[in-house]
Amino acid sequence: MSRRLTLLVAATTSLVLLAFLMPLALLVRTVAADRAMSSATIAAESAAALVSTLDRPALALALDRAGTGQWPVTVFLPDGDVLGRPANRSPAVDLAARGGSITAQAPGGREVLVAVQGLPEGTAVVRAFVPDAALTRGVARAWLILAGLGVVLLGMSLAVARRMARSLIRPTHDLAAVSHRLAAGELDARARPEGPAE
Repeated sequence: MSRRLTLLVAATTSLVLLAFLMPLALLVRTVAADRAMSSATIAAESAAALVSTLDRPALALALDRAGTGQWPVTVFLPDGDVLGRPANRSPAVDLAARGGSITAQAPGGREVLVAVQGLPEGTAVVRAFVPDAALTRGVARAWLILAGLGVVLLGMSLAVARRMARSLIRPTHDLAAVSHRLAAGELDARARPEGPAE
């Protein structure tokens, strides 16, 4: 009986933990990706402001200085020149060159593309690249913490369940011991009523 009560509490606690921890784990992953993409978007938009205000030599110098930042920035100029971090021109860059800022999957990560319109030669495209590792940075550690928390909570619930089961089962065991003593001929054996009313 004690084992059954403990298993029931273990199953119930496991289901509750899964119901709360799984969505939380997915939320952690989504927040990490959103944080990385937001940071890369800010980097691309900052570089886009430079593209529209600086001449080519000053822009190349500014991009070289910014190249040591967290997100590699590349500027695809309308005449075909590439400034900043060298990168291949993807179909998404061609799509952004038509005047729309987009985010696209790329080999090894995602690229944030910001179109810079109003230049005399046409539309330039600023690309900030976010590697796959940056999209999940810190997620594994957070998942380990959540899993550890789940194990601790499960262990605590099992300890409480065992203690509660023992307190519920002990009066029944005592009653069974008295019945065995009576069966053995010890007619003065008596059971003390204790435990829950059930």
